[in-house]
Amino acid sequence: MERELRRHQNRLMVSGSGVILFGVWSVVKMLLFFVLERKRVLAFLEDAMGDSADVGGGLTRALIEAIAFIFLFILVLILMIIALLVRLYLGISARKEGMGEKRGIAYVIVAILVLLFYIYSELYTLTHLGAPTDALTSMTDRVTALIVDFTAIVVLWEMVISAIRVKKLKKQLEG
Repeated sequence: MERELRRHQNRLMVSGSGVILFGVWSVVKMLLFFVLERKRVLAFLEDAMGDSADVGGGLTRALIEAIAFIFLFILVLILMIIALLVRLYLGISARKEGMGEKRGIAYVIVAILVLLFYIYSELYTLTHLGAPTDALTSMTDRVTALIVDFTAIVVLWEMVISAIRVKKLKKQLEG
């Protein structure tokens, strides 16, 4: 039983590290998208704004587009930081439990919620895979996102299962 506990603790260490790396990768990917695909983002904003050349109040279209781009970038960055913090919390908690520290059940519940979100996202993407793509995503981007998200699902699933098994095995060994 102790051998099985060590095996699941090791899995928690590995999957916790994986969750952290997926969090960092998500932020890097989004920053690279904004830097490398700035023209696509601006084209998307242009389509959203319509045809008006002068917005009024002396503001030019270029200034409005710049403000909209900066606002969108800051909003996405804030959301990505929140997502990174959640993944850091999950990964660090899993790693600590894998090292033998006693952790509460809260991180497992959060991991299950994140896992459900990933599964919903995957199902949505799969059902809309053949739909016409918008200005910001191509079919290649969608398939790549599916593969990466599926890998994240596997890592989160492994983390949740291992965390539950570690808690049960510790309870059996103590009692």
